[in-house]
Amino acid sequence: ETLEEKRTYSIWFKKGKFVAIEEKSNSSETIELIKSRGWVGKIIGSKLEQLCPKGEALGAYLAKMKLLTTEQLESIFQYQLDRVYRLFEVSSGRLIFEEISELMETDDGLTMPCLEMTGNSLRASQVTLNGIRLLKNWESYEQRLPNADLTLQQIVPATELELLPLESQLLLKANGQNSLKTIAEKLDRPLEQIKKIAFGLMAAGLIKETPATNLWQKITTSSSLQHFVTHSYGENFLKTSSDKLPSVN
Repeated sequence: ETLEEKRTYSIWFKKGKFVAIEEKSNSSETIELIKSRGWVGKIIGSKLEQLCPKGEALGAYLAKMKLLTTEQLESIFQYQLDRVYRLFEVSSGRLIFEEISELMETDDGLTMPCLEMTGNSLRASQVTLNGIRLLKNWESYEQRLPNADLTLQQIVPATELELLPLESQLLLKANGQNSLKTIAEKLDRPLEQIKKIAFGLMAAGLIKETPATNLWQKITTSSSLQHFVTHSYGENFLKTSSDKLPSVN
């Protein structure tokens, strides 16, 4: 599989937290993963879809029945997160945001993908921040990095997020007075590194430009991914088609 292959994913959030990723061409990938790792017997593996109660996360059911350990479920969840992080490398594509009730089915037949859910979750803002940290190719983002003379202001405290030391230091200096260039000098770090860190904190909804733009005035933790996409690619990105998605092994 290559970057040129067209692939379609659904990324699911519940109460502002990531809970699952689902590839449209494979509706039971989590079950296949469990079976391929030999974590359950062949008989049970073949019946997992029928055994799991409707509306219950597969991982929660397997944990309750003591068929999988907490560590095994965390491993599956990390595998799912890694797939999401790789999508941050996408340079073009279509994103459609839909809000549905957990108990209702949409006109498109969308329901919560319980068979892909481990029972674990992670804040959308943390997923955004992690994905940007792991970026290897910044070519698509270079024009979106904040200007060196830009002054930043902290929006909300980051008490719910796991920050790296340098992120925390930058956040403390985002007081509406220090420019990025000044912050880089005070932290004795390369300006380009500080600009990328600031970009991640802005995308996660922790800091904003001052004076604030309309884009950053409305950032909330639960919608930070959508604001990240808008900020990075523009409004039209949400309406274009995904033709180049990265492979996930």
